Amino acid sequence: MPKEYLYTFEFRHKSWFCEALYELLNSHEMTLCFYNFKTYQSPEIVTGRFIYIRMHGPNKETYQGSYEERVLTECTQKFERWQQEGKTIYCYFDNDEKGFAPTDARRLKALIEHSKSI
Repeated sequence: MPKEYLYTFEFRHKSWFCEALYELLNSHEMTLCFYNFKTYQSPEIVTGRFIYIRMHGPNKETYQGSYEERVLTECTQKFERWQQEGKTIYCYFDNDEKGFAPTDARRLKALIEHSKSI
């Protein structure tokens, strides 16, 4: 695969999450996508040159619900740590069944901006 592109992989079946996969992704500078889906949180094993997170919604129902402030604050703390490690971070909100994605993205952005001003 061409090196000038960034690649991320989102695996939904738990059997994929193993050391062999992490090593393979790392060897090709490809990223394991972190996500939460129907209350399941994927492993957050950093591989590749960047971080890619998909926020599918906190509820058992697919793509629904708004994230609690506590969860977004935890994201902010992780983002700060990963940035200190030199990683670029991409975060995509997909909890849009009832329009929560834009609001949650703005809330996360505000928390990040606030943490940088402290």
